[in-house]
Amino acid sequence: IVENSLEACKALGIKNVVYVSSRCVYSNTQASPVSENGDIAPINYYGISKYTGELLCEYYNRNYGMNIKTLRLSQVIGKSEGGYMIDLFIKNALSGDALSVFGKAEGKRDYIYVKDACLGIKKALEAYAKDGVYNIGSGVGTTSKELADAVIKGLRSKSEIILLTDKKEDTSVSFLDVSKAENERYFKCRYSLADAFADLAKEL
Repeated sequence: IVENSLEACKALGIKNVVYVSSRCVYSNTQASPVSENGDIAPINYYGISKYTGELLCEYYNRNYGMNIKTLRLSQVIGKSEGGYMIDLFIKNALSGDALSVFGKAEGKRDYIYVKDACLGIKKALEAYAKDGVYNIGSGVGTTSKELADAVIKGLRSKSEIILLTDKKEDTSVSFLDVSKAENERYFKCRYSLADAFADLAKEL
């Protein structure tokens, strides 16, 4: 699909293209924050597919003078019913039930609100002459307990947080270095986590 899309753009003379990739292309064993030059070792099949697309974009930039921007998004927060941790936190907070956090909440991840992610894509399209890879995220490592706190605060819930210290958690720390996008005055997140959940509450 990526190759067909790029071929169509080349044939139509469209050089300004945005490819949405993912943090999943990075190794999750390297020190954070991870820059665009970080170690590539996709953590799942999704990451493999995204990095394959990135290689195609780099090839078209190099050989056909295109201005393809590759955006490696951190974990996106939005309205979902996928049964993931954030979905369960939101569901429980809305019903007043406790939010369960596994282990001691030592692992950290980078989260970005869907509206900020969309803004990043819009800004990339507006930066016609730019190309290359950009990390798009908060640049902050957030624990599962901090995430639960933000959900409760944003949704104005009275739910409590329970630490299930007997449950195994992923203690790895992985968040993005977003200084490249910020230093080029290209993109910076507008929403804090609590603000993101407060805004999301309007639709829930």
